[in-house]
Amino acid sequence: MPGQLRMKRDDYDGLPEVAMPDGYTLRAYQPGDEPHWANVINSVGDLGKWDVDRVYSGLTQTDRFQPSGLFFAVKDDTPVATACAYPERAGDKSVGQLHMVGVDPAHQGKRLGFWVSLAVVEWYRDNGFERVYLLTDDFRLAAVKTYLNMGFKPDFRDDDHEGRWKKLYETLKIKP
Repeated sequence: MPGQLRMKRDDYDGLPEVAMPDGYTLRAYQPGDEPHWANVINSVGDLGKWDVDRVYSGLTQTDRFQPSGLFFAVKDDTPVATACAYPERAGDKSVGQLHMVGVDPAHQGKRLGFWVSLAVVEWYRDNGFERVYLLTDDFRLAAVKTYLNMGFKPDFRDDDHEGRWKKLYETLKIKP
């Protein structure tokens, strides 16, 4: 199985303002959100099985976790989408990772992944990070298109990336 694709954004030019769809709000992490985060990520279905203990050990209790950089799209007081700022190295503001983007399938089609991801990119900008990257997979077509629309560019790291990106552009019917 090929490794993940990497995308990068080296500047913050041209970012739109976050504009949540009607009925949804955006908020940052609050203590006790671990079950909500696990529910959203588990709803995606292919990001592994998460429970509160795994969220603590794999996310909120790590030295890279930034509480103010974990965002939720909320509908009727229930988080339904999420994205996380996860700096590459704790205490280093050179590179940040847009991490663990997930949207409950019942709420897809409303651009929630775009809005929570944009909130993370803006968080990096507002906190003085030089650039942002993310990891994704070839089969995540909607996510790849969202990231391209946000100004992320392919970051060729492996020999097979050029061909994989060519195929993605053809599948998405967009020009590189």
